[in-house]
Amino acid sequence: MSLMRVFIAIALPPHIKKLIVQHSATLQQQIGEAARWVSPENIHITLKFLGDVAPPEIAPLTTSLAAKLAEQPQILLKLGHLGIFPSLQRPRILWLGVQANQPLQELQKIVEATTRGLGYLPDAKPFSPHLTLGRVKDNLSAVELQKIKNSLGTKQVDLPGEILVDSVHLFRSDLQPKGPLYTSLFRAPLSPEKPEQIFTR
Repeated sequence: MSLMRVFIAIALPPHIKKLIVQHSATLQQQIGEAARWVSPENIHITLKFLGDVAPPEIAPLTTSLAAKLAEQPQILLKLGHLGIFPSLQRPRILWLGVQANQPLQELQKIVEATTRGLGYLPDAKPFSPHLTLGRVKDNLSAVELQKIKNSLGTKQVDLPGEILVDSVHLFRSDLQPKGPLYTSLFRAPLSPEKPEQIFTR
């Protein structure tokens, strides 16, 4: 039986993905081939990475997620600043932050508790909501490292407006020669009553 590599995430609407690409274009030009850039269609906010899962486990997983998330209100997101994991001295992941507060944190806790109840291990690291824009290559030269430092210091992304999150997806990830292919296996709607904001004005 072949396993499926899956994760639970918030999918972004196409017009937001387009804005992200437009606003990060300068960053890509400045950094260039020092990073591998994420395809626009793959941009998402990960809530829980599950890893390799057997096909028979998908049905109870989706049933539990649907039941729990149907009780959770829709939320509003606002995207924020650029950042890097783990640090500027050892850059690995270029990301765009999400201005997160209690409702998003609560949503992630619900997902975490639901999966833990099905036997999945809890995440070792605290939840840090973000959108991965690019992955820095290994063995950076001193010049490339300086380019990354300079780019993050001069380029900020502050997208206007709010993003309504009305559902959570279970995605399958398949590695392809040109990069991963993400396929939504299941969509769990959130309650449409009184969307909650996760940032302060």
